[in-house]
Amino acid sequence: MQNKILFTALFIFSLYSCTTDMYRVDIDLSEGFEPQIAVTSVLSPDSSIRFRCMSTYAAYTKNPDSVPAVSKAVLYDVTNNTSYNLNQTKKNNSLILSINDYYPKKGNIYTIVVETTNPKANIVITDTVPPEQPTITNVKITSIQNTSDFIGTVTFKPITSEKTVYYELVLFRQDNGGVFASNPTEPFWQTTLKTSDRIITQEDYYPSLLLLEAEQPKSLLFRLNKNSQIYCINFEYNAGEIQSWGGAEISSIDNNLRIELRVVSFNYFRYKTSLYKQKYAAEGDLLYGMSAPVKVYSNVSGGVGILGSYCKTDTTVFVEGKTYRN
Repeated sequence: MQNKILFTALFIFSLYSCTTDMYRVDIDLSEGFEPQIAVTSVLSPDSSIRFRCMSTYAAYTKNPDSVPAVSKAVLYDVTNNTSYNLNQTKKNNSLILSINDYYPKKGNIYTIVVETTNPKANIVITDTVPPEQPTITNVKITSIQNTSDFIGTVTFKPITSEKTVYYELVLFRQDNGGVFASNPTEPFWQTTLKTSDRIITQEDYYPSLLLLEAEQPKSLLFRLNKNSQIYCINFEYNAGEIQSWGGAEISSIDNNLRIELRVVSFNYFRYKTSLYKQKYAAEGDLLYGMSAPVKVYSNVSGGVGILGSYCKTDTTVFVEGKTYRN
């Protein structure tokens, strides 16, 4: 009887000790925070020069003013011993540094020098654009039974090199079936990918099988050592689906698939893989929980950020949707 009374008392106490009242708490982490200049850009022979420059600020800052005062912004083509002043355009909380009519050249070395007065910083970044692009020789896409997933292979001829060459596979999907059939201007969207190819899964950024609910990466990065032979990479992606009235049948959506294979610089490879590693470390896995924090790679001297580069080849294929019973 005493135990029953005690249990009832504890239960009532627990109900009254809980509250649903929520209070707004202002967080200020700016004390002692020293802002840095962040510069990010990826160079490609297919795109004009464009950099994003901003000042870092403390987390939870209400009205961040992150546009730095730039006194000098110059692009140096080290290979040809030429220099170009970068145009400055303010956009939101950052500064865009650009040269609209200049495209990077394959194999050239580029250095960016940015000097700022608020906050005061001298930024220097260098990267080398890959000298060649791979050649895609064949693409094959096959549906996976009773799902809206497709498995594909990309066969390509790697570039010939005595050094390690770094690659990235990226897919963009344009839906053009079902409700999208009458809209030929439907944009291409970058899609997530997964693979069973060991040359990719052995890279330490690729998500562990124990990350059960982790979103798959939006690109597949890998490396080849002194390989000039024809090579084949496999991948899997989801085509999206439409359910019939009553739910008896499910159809994957017809889509155009643009497959981009890039040769990327070492700086690009290190930055992108460390970014994925940081993401998956924060999510943790089923067995070990959260991993130690991962610092994202930067090659910026005097600040933070990245200057990377790549050369790409691409091809677009039509993938017909499939219908299966639910």
